[in-house]
Amino acid sequence: MSISEDKGESIIGADIIFLSVKLQDMFEVFNEIRNFVKRKAIIISIAPGITTRFIEDNIQKNVVVIRRVMSNTPSLVLSGATALCKRRFVSDEQLQKVECLFSAIGKAEILDEEEFDIITALSGFGHAYIFYFCELMQKSAEKLGLDKDVAKRFAVQTVYGAGKMLDVTKEFAATLKEKVKSPNGTTEAALDYFESKNLSNMCIELWNRL
Repeated sequence: MSISEDKGESIIGADIIFLSVKLQDMFEVFNEIRNFVKRKAIIISIAPGITTRFIEDNIQKNVVVIRRVMSNTPSLVLSGATALCKRRFVSDEQLQKVECLFSAIGKAEILDEEEFDIITALSGFGHAYIFYFCELMQKSAEKLGLDKDVAKRFAVQTVYGAGKMLDVTKEFAATLKEKVKSPNGTTEAALDYFESKNLSNMCIELWNRL
């Protein structure tokens, strides 16, 4: 592996190039690497909001452009969620290679680029909402008298177990939710309370603003 402060020099002969800079820095990067990108190199954009066409137009070569939605932080524990899309010069073999690359850190799926903004809102930072709800569960248990460490362990295991059930059973969340409920039970009462506070509408409104 080689390290260089010269962006152009660093990509000479590279088969795969990752663009992972902020939007405001992207034009500078294009200017520095344009003459060094070899034909048919695979360019993978990590920057949100940068389209495949934008990259292709700025590189000004018949390069292979693949865009992906940010692999979320669960990628750090090999449980990320990555969406990929391709531009016109990408072969099936190249797309499969990149999909395999991102599958090493979680789940990767090929989607249409028009769906990327939705996926960003859903999985790009949607896990933060899960963390927040887990935090609230833990704090509520503590207020009821449970030891802080015990509350944390059980809150984390509850979230983990729910996610694993969704993954392993392949059932819809709505289906599994109904299986937990008992008629007139405490779970049903809690879910009804969430609905009375318009939690579902709040979530929909939030997604519409993103």
